[in-house]
Amino acid sequence: MTKFGLQDVQFLAAMGPPGGGRNNITTRMSRHLNVITIHEFNNATMSAIFSQIVEIHAARGGYDGNYLQLGKKAVAATLHVFNKGEFYFRWLEYSIIEIGIVA
Repeated sequence: MTKFGLQDVQFLAAMGPPGGGRNNITTRMSRHLNVITIHEFNNATMSAIFSQIVEIHAARGGYDGNYLQLGKKAVAATLHVFNKGEFYFRWLEYSIIEIGIVA
């Protein structure tokens, strides 16, 4: 068995909040990490982000203004469905729908 050491290693990880079978990370583990948290965005921020994605896609694809208007309506409709409260959606699900719209 040979001993080896690691140098200049960068480690990136992501995790959801504790609950539903997920546990807090221990102090012993977190002392090695920089913990950054991001709160969920409000509707205005979500709309601004994904509307901008639609605008960029429309500009790069050479689409006319009708496409841009439909894209903004699709972003608003998707946000409306996510806010109904029947399901808990995350960024991933929302972005998958928006990617499908602009693809």
